[in-house]
Amino acid sequence: MLTNLPTWTTDRIELLKSHFEAGLTCREIAASIGVSRNAVIGKLSRLQLTRRELEAAPRPVRAARERARNRRLLLGAADR
Repeated sequence: MLTNLPTWTTDRIELLKSHFEAGLTCREIAASIGVSRNAVIGKLSRLQLTRRELEAAPRPVRAARERARNRRLLLGAADR
């Protein structure tokens, strides 16, 4: 008879944390623990473990201005 065993036992969570701190990839952690890569990613997210803070790079103003200018030129050309 099949029983529902918890995927994330305390032992697996400790392994997850130690492997994560050691710098293993999610794929390597998953293979070591015996769960899917998505399970590892989800658990890391729920534990609020991240590799680093990602900063959104500011969007260059010049590129945005050039796109707006090009749109105006294209729309103006369509009116002719």
